[in-house]
Amino acid sequence: MIINPFAEHLEFPSSQMRTRRDHERFIDLIAAVCFLRQYQKGAIGTYIECDIEDYRIAHQVMSAILPSTLGELPSSATRLFEEARGLIESRARELDVPPSEVWITQRDLREYTGLGHDLVKKNLRTLTDWEYVRVRGNARGMTRRYGLGPAISGSSQDLLPSPEAIEKKLGKPGPSGAVGTKVEQVAVP
Repeated sequence: MIINPFAEHLEFPSSQMRTRRDHERFIDLIAAVCFLRQYQKGAIGTYIECDIEDYRIAHQVMSAILPSTLGELPSSATRLFEEARGLIESRARELDVPPSEVWITQRDLREYTGLGHDLVKKNLRTLTDWEYVRVRGNARGMTRRYGLGPAISGSSQDLLPSPEAIEKKLGKPGPSGAVGTKVEQVAVP
């Protein structure tokens, strides 16, 4: 048996079947990491309880694969969006303003990413159509500037609470189990 004190603190959007499946996969991944870490230590008893390090490892793995599973965008557009977000957030920190007030050009993105003109232009069009980015300066002769879309509050990785946020929610979970545990049966080989 594996006790997962993090299960009730994980909320994926339920509007898409894909995210509902990913939610269960993430819970299973935490349990698998927990089991493997305990198995390596030779510490398997009648039950094991997931700890924050199990969550941290599972979070790292899931954060690497989650963007590709949500896939409403082509992977090249998703990569460009993450690069644009990084550039915008970096400039926002430099200027000490919110990211919503930072605007970048296609040239900025090309220089930042090293990608070609056509690839940047095509993917920015896709990101604009899907409202991941907004455009300013459509008049003839004006340079178009791009900013983060209003519905974008974070990356796809933001679907997963950070290990630090989970620690905060749980306090410091003790050995007796934490509030909101989910118990799963796992066969021990």
